[in-house]
Amino acid sequence: MQESTRSEAPPLDSSAKRAAPERNSRTKRLLLWGRIVLSLGLLAILARIVDWQGVRGAIQSVSMSVVGVAVLLILVAQGLCALRLQWLLRTQEIRIGFGYSLNLTLAGLFAGNFLPSTVGGDALKVVALRWRGHAVSTSLATVVMDRLTSLAAVTALVPTIWLARGLVPRVVADGLAFGACAAVVLGFAALWLIYWRHATVSRWLAARANGVDPFDADNRPRNTGRHTAPQGKTWAQRVASAAGAILARWVNSPACLTACVLISVLQIFTGQASLWLLASALGLDTGLLPIVAVYCLMVLPIMLPISVNGLGLQELGTVYFFTQLGATTEQATVVAVCARVFVVLASLPGALCLLLLRKDSPAPQKT
Repeated sequence: MQESTRSEAPPLDSSAKRAAPERNSRTKRLLLWGRIVLSLGLLAILARIVDWQGVRGAIQSVSMSVVGVAVLLILVAQGLCALRLQWLLRTQEIRIGFGYSLNLTLAGLFAGNFLPSTVGGDALKVVALRWRGHAVSTSLATVVMDRLTSLAAVTALVPTIWLARGLVPRVVADGLAFGACAAVVLGFAALWLIYWRHATVSRWLAARANGVDPFDADNRPRNTGRHTAPQGKTWAQRVASAAGAILARWVNSPACLTACVLISVLQIFTGQASLWLLASALGLDTGLLPIVAVYCLMVLPIMLPISVNGLGLQELGTVYFFTQLGATTEQATVVAVCARVFVVLASLPGALCLLLLRKDSPAPQKT
């Protein structure tokens, strides 16, 4: 009986292993269809509440020169993103030219617009850097830091919501502005601490990465009493070592992180200037700061994986907030639709950049 039971166990285990990927694949398909349904539902709501004859009349008031300048502003903003990525990679000792960084950024923008996820562009950057022979861990950490510096800039600009009267209830505006100011103060305090004690922090990170107790006067590796792998480190220790080395490079370059946050602020203003130009062409008497405030309110919901690239969510949110700024529903709809169209037009050169990211690209330096 025992032998027959043992002989029947492996097929059950193998079938369970085959069933697990199938369940994961089914779950991913269901989530994708759920996002598609949500996006289509939000667009249907927008289509129902809008007078499309009025929208057509508003669109006719926008000249092609306004569209061209708006797309150019978005391309300039993407150039600033490319500069930020280049500087962050240089901090990690990955030397690439601005041209290649711009290729990565535009190709990532194209992938992000035409793949059903906002992280498609980030994944493409990591893969392209891997093709050039750079470590996946370093590339992935840099892409994450690129996102974090952008979010830090958004946090610093959240107080513009308080300046935009009527955009959100006053209590909400006060709370968001206070929280953002507190986060900015803490961020500057952290940067000042890094400037002041960066040598000590980097030595501490290097010691932890090498399995050394930073408080041990003899600077000897700790004896944990465990059997270590032949290479001297377990998988977890190797991951911690790589993470420590990556963090140590950024700790040693606080000026680069500060500059990247400032570049992100300039990039946000440049990108939103395209919508300010469009709003002016539609006859809306609104400044640039309220439009930046709308961007700060919309950026986090759009990044949530609940819709397809924020489709529907971005349009409906833009219509709502621009009507709070005094626009008619038709004018706000034109702004929402053109905001999507401008980004799509600016991402089209990314198709050519995607073809230029060759798998046999030379690796100038491995990290």
